[in-house]
Amino acid sequence: MSTATLAPTTAAYPVLSTAELQHTPDNRFLLIAAGRVYQVGELLYHVIGRLQAGETLAAICADYRQRGAQLHEAEVDLVLRKYLAVPEELAPRRSGYLHTKIDLVGPELLQHLCRPLLGLFRGQLMPVLLVLAGLVTAVFVNRWGTFVLDTSSRAMLLSAVGAYVGLVLGIFCHELGHASAATRYGVAPKAIGFGFYLLFPVFFADVTNVWTLGKRPRIMINLAGVYLQLLFCVLLIGVFYLLPAGQETGRHLVGTIISMNVVVVLYSLNPFLRNDGYWVYSDLFNIPNLMSRSVLYPWRLLGLVAPENRAVPTTFRFPQDVALLVYSLANYGLFFYLLTLFYNYSNHTLLPRLGKLLFHADFPHNLLNWDDSLFLLKTFGLYGFMLYMTVYSFWRNLRNYRRRQARLTALDQSAAADQAAAATAPQGAPLLAATA
Repeated sequence: MSTATLAPTTAAYPVLSTAELQHTPDNRFLLIAAGRVYQVGELLYHVIGRLQAGETLAAICADYRQRGAQLHEAEVDLVLRKYLAVPEELAPRRSGYLHTKIDLVGPELLQHLCRPLLGLFRGQLMPVLLVLAGLVTAVFVNRWGTFVLDTSSRAMLLSAVGAYVGLVLGIFCHELGHASAATRYGVAPKAIGFGFYLLFPVFFADVTNVWTLGKRPRIMINLAGVYLQLLFCVLLIGVFYLLPAGQETGRHLVGTIISMNVVVVLYSLNPFLRNDGYWVYSDLFNIPNLMSRSVLYPWRLLGLVAPENRAVPTTFRFPQDVALLVYSLANYGLFFYLLTLFYNYSNHTLLPRLGKLLFHADFPHNLLNWDDSLFLLKTFGLYGFMLYMTVYSFWRNLRNYRRRQARLTALDQSAAADQAAAATAPQGAPLLAATA
């Protein structure tokens, strides 16, 4: 391909030369540009491929028009510029929910740590061991749960140490599981790091490139953290039973570590935070942007959000729309349940004491009292967090939804292009699906 041919295209779409296209085993079309992965429609996938081969956009559109597709250069250019022409918009984004990230284990050391664990992910071994380890851990917790969680014993100090050690080891094993599974499926993990999820400290494994894999490998990688953690629990249960009967302090310590691992496992499987359970559900039903779509889904059904763009669906796509509706209703149900608990706690505990504090004759001098100052800080922190989770979160999801819809509007006006392209390419999504 000549430099003269590529020059105008490179000037119009500077990210084009470094962008990658991938067609996944589960028939998804991916555009990887500047560290970000997009799930695109098949027509856009082929257009970008032909641009990279040296063809001009005008020639590509003319070719499709000869085949009967009303594909207009200006409309396609509008979409391409959103993804290939503005490098600062395509730079790796700071996560909206995970921030202040620090790498703890680099890629080289991580590869050495993962190598001995790769055999645990061969064939059908992982699903079998995952179920067995889960059952063994559940039976142990059911039998010894009261004993393990007894913090009134003489071993309270060891319980605290055990809880801390269990939390650190459990979460590290969890992230090592993700990294090992990603390595097993040919995706090199970048790092294990530390950051904050909303306000809470967390470890994370950077395995961004798993988006390029098929559905089953992605689900296996998402479950690998829980898998390795449950195997760690089984190992600790063995240690628990090997300890002599008189070693109650040692049993209490090991039992506390097991209980902390179980807490982390249950937390990780919670599908209403962006944990493993969330990504498993998203991958299982092929629903990108699950959280933002679920928040807005009831309002879309009522025609209250962008009714002019992709109006209320009259039929469900099974199982995607059914799964999205179930998730959305469950998400709102949990949210309103927690909101009710907070409302009752606020009315019966926070507001009465807050009123006494603010309207006391000694205010603001009584803030010099440590208990009153701590209570005031906790109260405003709770109300600020609830405001963030309700007003700001909904506004952010609505903003992101409208941005995605704006990218689709131009090509929605020529839907015949997709229909015509379907005659020469495999069936797939609209020209541009959701960003991953």
